[in-house]
Amino acid sequence: MQSAQYAAALKLLAPYEDSQAGNVEFDYLLGVTALETGDASRATIVLERALIVNPNHAGARLDLARAYFALGDRERARTEFNAALVQDPPVNARAAINAYLARIDGGSSGTDLVGSGMAATRMAGYLEFMAGRDTNVNNATSQGQIFVPVFGFSVQLAPTSLRTPDNFLSLGGGGEISHALNASTSLFAGGDARLRRNQHTDTYSYNQFDVRGGLQHALSAATLVRVSVAHQQYYLDHNNYRGASGLNLEWRHAPSEKGQFSVFGSGSRVRYKDTAQTANDVDLGVLGAGYTHALNTGSRTLVSVSAVAGHERDVGQRIDGDRKLYGLRAGAQTGWGARVDLYASAGYQQSRYQSDNVVFMQKRSDNQTDLALGAVWRLTEVWQLRPQLTYTRNASNIDIYAYTRYEASITLRRDFK
Repeated sequence: MQSAQYAAALKLLAPYEDSQAGNVEFDYLLGVTALETGDASRATIVLERALIVNPNHAGARLDLARAYFALGDRERARTEFNAALVQDPPVNARAAINAYLARIDGGSSGTDLVGSGMAATRMAGYLEFMAGRDTNVNNATSQGQIFVPVFGFSVQLAPTSLRTPDNFLSLGGGGEISHALNASTSLFAGGDARLRRNQHTDTYSYNQFDVRGGLQHALSAATLVRVSVAHQQYYLDHNNYRGASGLNLEWRHAPSEKGQFSVFGSGSRVRYKDTAQTANDVDLGVLGAGYTHALNTGSRTLVSVSAVAGHERDVGQRIDGDRKLYGLRAGAQTGWGARVDLYASAGYQQSRYQSDNVVFMQKRSDNQTDLALGAVWRLTEVWQLRPQLTYTRNASNIDIYAYTRYEASITLRRDFK
């Protein structure tokens, strides 16, 4: 192995796997040789076995992360690389880890960093199918009557303006490409598409298309910056409904071996194509910060928090005027066995509108809460199953904007590398 004769080393080690499985040093050597000879799938099995016996084996943790990266499992690779950072690796190892994380964030996956070579261009993609139940496909109130102060009496809402539950199917897919200009700078571009169809209420079925591209640069082994542009086109009931374009900036830094801090900002332009909705045209600016911390390397436990503040400028003479918004979010994930990750997240957003609503005779104020629980079950290195339950509640001082929504879904995903 010291002379990089990995195939020969694997030939020597392999016959002893049955008798030596569970011996940490043997499993580590076998896992590394499997990875370096191109068998990343076998490497993950062997290195996971070593980490079950010794969760603090830094070498096995780092090479397991490299193996998942080689398989195109970017999220699992990210988890393991962050866990490796917690173990305070040497400077050269930390630089290598951050190089991998930079490639992951730039959309790279595959074998480009395994061994000594780094491919200039990498591509990855995915397809996923989702089925579920949504208790409120139109984000509408469940109150049949709404009191309207300007009229002085209650108004009966039409059925189409009330909460509508339905089953749905969704098909999604996307791809990313990254190109390394040098060891610290890369270009990236990607796109995603999602088509969702409701079983009974096709009026609220939609298609969504997103494209993005940008540049990422590592300032040091612990710090990187990222700039990108993005555009989203949203079709509701087969009609071009809304377009949004924006610029995103992010600065990311690992202040210690246990976590990562980020500061980000974005500016976007939202324009409605539906003539009945053009009054809702806005320009939105958002600033935020977040922190991710690894708690337990053995169980792959991570926690994260973030906060945002923004201002939405009314450019279409919206009845509620400008909006100021503030938000908080927290999340956690942990491993359950070798192939399952459990996750949970919670968010809160406060919106304060700046103009008196002439119909309801007050300034609109919304407080939105959302919760999510789910799991990622990696069936193989390229297939995964993800059950998820989400809850959203928008509490508003104007009843017509208040709603509650539950969504239960299960997603089958196939990754390509």
